[in-house]
Amino acid sequence: MKLMKTGILFFIAACLMLSACSDSAKPTLATETIFEAKGLHVITSNFNKKRGTMSTLYGNEAALEAARDGSGQHVPGEVFTLVTWAQEANPFWFGGNINGARQTVETVRVSPADKDNVRADYEVETDGENVLEKVNFDKQERINFIFDQKASVFPSVKANAL
Repeated sequence: MKLMKTGILFFIAACLMLSACSDSAKPTLATETIFEAKGLHVITSNFNKKRGTMSTLYGNEAALEAARDGSGQHVPGEVFTLVTWAQEANPFWFGGNINGARQTVETVRVSPADKDNVRADYEVETDGENVLEKVNFDKQERINFIFDQKASVFPSVKANAL
């Protein structure tokens, strides 16, 4: 009888081990879309839960200084780029979101207008869908929104503080 119980337990253990072996596909990477910010620095990021989007504001050195300064004064040569993605659930982290399909890339370039003034030129690229009608905004409102963003503060590590 003992031999029969041992045989049955061995059979069950062998079935469990064999069922654990499978030809599963290779791990899939998260589907986030990367934006190549050539020569640009991250200024800040934000999330819009109502629209289900996340955005990152990039800028060149002059734009980063303007965002840090916060005075509202802009100089020719500043380039701000606001990239907006749709949020999607992170398949590898429960409750977390990652960037999904890129929706818009908005760029503001500051150039000289006349002797004492500057001009902000605005352009937007979309993902090909009718995203702009869904968002329903005007250019000056978007320029103001981008200019109003304050630079995130990143902590610096000092060698002597450690």
